[in-house]
Amino acid sequence: MRFLAWVPVVLLSLSPIVPIQAQVEAQMGIDSAPMAGCRRILLRDPQSRTATPNVPIGCIKDNGLELRGMEARIGRPVTSFAATPMMGANWLMRDGTAVIVSPNGLQALVGAVRTSDGNASGIAAQTRAAIGVAGAVIGDVAHAPSWGLYSDLQLQSDATSYGLEVAAKNRSGVDRTSYPYALSNGVIGIWLAAGGDPSYGGAPTKPSNVAIQIGKNGSTWNRGIVFAADGLTGSDGVNGFATAIEMAKGQLIQWRAPGNVDGGAIYSTVDNIQGVTRVSLENGQIALRGAGGKPIMVAKHAFKSVNYVEVASSPSGRGASVRAVGADKDADLELSGKGAGGVVLGGGVRLRKMTVSSLPQCSAALEGTLFAVTDARPAGFNAPLMGGGSNHVIGYCNGSGWTTH
Repeated sequence: MRFLAWVPVVLLSLSPIVPIQAQVEAQMGIDSAPMAGCRRILLRDPQSRTATPNVPIGCIKDNGLELRGMEARIGRPVTSFAATPMMGANWLMRDGTAVIVSPNGLQALVGAVRTSDGNASGIAAQTRAAIGVAGAVIGDVAHAPSWGLYSDLQLQSDATSYGLEVAAKNRSGVDRTSYPYALSNGVIGIWLAAGGDPSYGGAPTKPSNVAIQIGKNGSTWNRGIVFAADGLTGSDGVNGFATAIEMAKGQLIQWRAPGNVDGGAIYSTVDNIQGVTRVSLENGQIALRGAGGKPIMVAKHAFKSVNYVEVASSPSGRGASVRAVGADKDADLELSGKGAGGVVLGGGVRLRKMTVSSLPQCSAALEGTLFAVTDARPAGFNAPLMGGGSNHVIGYCNGSGWTTH
């Protein structure tokens, strides 16, 4: 036997519950016959709109509404909703113990609570949590997934559909901000707490896996996480600064490659205000800044650039290198001071060793270039440099030829 009620039910936590008019009770299938100290809710035939006295699905008590026992389906006939091609998740209707389908395209189920109502029942607001809608799951079968809350979203038109919205409002008059080492109360949009309630099942024996996991289920997301330009305090996306993500010392942003290969990470070990360092992406440059935004180093980008600087480490026995690389065959590496300032080297200058025959063609572009020549013939100062000898001298390009120095 299958009966479908025709009115959607709104569940409110009321204490004491507001008396319901007799005609509304009759319409919903509520009678006055006792069932464990409450007024029963009966299954009703959607055609005749008459209740079935022998099929109670729950009751209304002084402190709320309770569904119990057998399967309850309330609202618009479920079969018509599950059969429509637009509804792919018909297993929700098949497997649901209590199914509420809105007949008017609005809210099918609403949960509301007010903490101050607990005081009227002698329940101190500080001793029990006020929860509008709650779900609990015990996953005690191996390899069988379970969900505490689930939302199946299907967009059929050019509109906006939200799998979950948390609309938070702070009217307390108090503005608080949490930090990794100082979590505060206030309005928290989503709180992901590992551990759960130890009052049933005991305390956790292992850490939980991940707090947020974004994956593919027959399709992909165009973006993972997006912050609206004016969604954070402190910045409107044009002016100011706002903290989008905040972490504690030693917490990493980690990348991985196929095979679970470590693909790199960004992290911080700063533990004092004087040690603060920041990376700033600015127009045409990347700036490394210290405490107070003071610049440490700036890497500039030239429009249509083809040459750049390579900084490389080295194994034992060789020195680290800073050199010019790029598309040009010959590219200078320029080191210069500001104004009258020069380039101060902390150690000796070591020129690259060359033979006369391997020297580049001396030209106006190379004027001032020095090399350590290892096969020079004996010659006076500033004389033309000739190879085929055994003298070690400095070769200098004067813009037209190599000379001995």
